[in-house]
Amino acid sequence: MIVYRLLEYSIKDELAVRYGRAEQVEIFRNAGRKAGEFFARKMLNLNQPLDQFVGELQKKMAEMKIGVLRIESVDEESGRSF
Repeated sequence: MIVYRLLEYSIKDELAVRYGRAEQVEIFRNAGRKAGEFFARKMLNLNQPLDQFVGELQKKMAEMKIGVLRIESVDEESGRSF
């Protein structure tokens, strides 16, 4: 895990030096979105109610030691979480 973090910080720094901080942030944000979408498609059941989906996501993240997901509230009409 530490090697991954070192690589991540090195890449972020190199991107910021070459393209500027704003572009680096956009690149990482877009890459994170793509990774999240891929993870969801390959690892989760997308055909279930939101509360069950979130529960499955929390469990899978804990199992894989990715992190801990906490959602305070969700606007189901817009699909935004807060």
